Amino acid sequence: MYNLCIFEDTKYRLFLPLTHLRPAYDLLCGLDTLAGKIIRYIPHDNVILHCRPYLKDVIKQRHVNALINQLTTAGSCLFVNGRALISRNLLQDIELTAGKNYIYLNQQEELILAYLNGESLTAMKNYLDKGPINCAEVFQALRLKALVKKIDVPTVNYPWELIAHQGSQLKEDFSSLAIGLLKGDIQTSACLLNEDQIFIDKGSKIDAFSVLDASDGPIYISKNVHILPHSYLKGPVFIGDNCEIRSARITASSIGPCCKIGGEVKSTTILGYSNKAHDGFLGNSYLAEWINLGALTTNSNLKNNYSQVKVQLDGSLIDTNETFFGSLIGDHTKTGIGTLFNTGIVVGVGNNLFGGGLFAQKSIPSFSWGTKDELTEYKLEKFIETEKLVMPRRSVELTEAYKATLKYVFSQTANERLHFMRATT
Repeated sequence: MYNLCIFEDTKYRLFLPLTHLRPAYDLLCGLDTLAGKIIRYIPHDNVILHCRPYLKDVIKQRHVNALINQLTTAGSCLFVNGRALISRNLLQDIELTAGKNYIYLNQQEELILAYLNGESLTAMKNYLDKGPINCAEVFQALRLKALVKKIDVPTVNYPWELIAHQGSQLKEDFSSLAIGLLKGDIQTSACLLNEDQIFIDKGSKIDAFSVLDASDGPIYISKNVHILPHSYLKGPVFIGDNCEIRSARITASSIGPCCKIGGEVKSTTILGYSNKAHDGFLGNSYLAEWINLGALTTNSNLKNNYSQVKVQLDGSLIDTNETFFGSLIGDHTKTGIGTLFNTGIVVGVGNNLFGGGLFAQKSIPSFSWGTKDELTEYKLEKFIETEKLVMPRRSVELTEAYKATLKYVFSQTANERLHFMRATT
């Protein structure tokens, strides 16, 4: 056997603001995170997760059974790119002979796997100790001492690709995890279509006149979920533990744990611990954690001229090559009633947006406070005080480690706010 190390590379920046408070491998796609799939499908002795140093303590709280940034050079280690979409058939397609070094690239020449020993393992550790790696640079350094092979494993390179893969990933995850049992409390007037593609875990309740339609893809309902009357779920759909679905219309989406969802949600992923409890539309969007969307908060996911949507990421305007794309919303962002988001908007971490109307900006920097017409810096102390009230409502403590991480992100995004606010005054 061997150790398994899931690593970040420098492309995590293309997933900001979603990756301000987590590595890219902790992003949800289907009914599990990218790291969850890797750990599930690859046998291993120990799991080592490598991340940016400021995230170390927070990631340790999230992954209690893994070693964080503690890579040993003893034995062998299989390194896996945290942006890879690993399937359960992976081991059928690769060769790992003890004592040899292997590097696997996909068809786009991206580094997917590296099975390393000895000096090559030590060299890889030295690269990782400096932070997220440049995969092309590491490949050039290691390739002469390894067998280089190709493998058909895709990666996600932008947030909208997570949305695009949601359906196929959920179907694969469902086939490997669901056992076809309906353990929950299902009212007799609830309607389940294509029932063998529906899994309802114990403690969950499906109220009267709800419709779960798995005709186009599976539906996975986790533990202690409450689906209220007149909800409509059309697969592929994943609903995480302890969610409450308030007569919502949910299509082709993944909802993480401890969320309250109402209104219409389509082709959207929400990582967890968030409220969209009232009417309003979310489409083709990706939301992080601890978000609260006021009543009638709505995003546009289609431009009036039907052209492809461009998104502001890491200082560049990038063409998604998608006609439908809604919004990216970072952790701890809150909106007031009647908030409208323009097509392709990127909203950072820790924002408080109110006053209603259309936020027409391409992006809103982290820790912004105000209306569509006037945004100022959200004072860190006030932000922290609010989160001290918010997080215990979900029985989660605002730990000192998490608070320190929030403070770090606040400092790292200061120039982003400064430039934005200078440009708008």
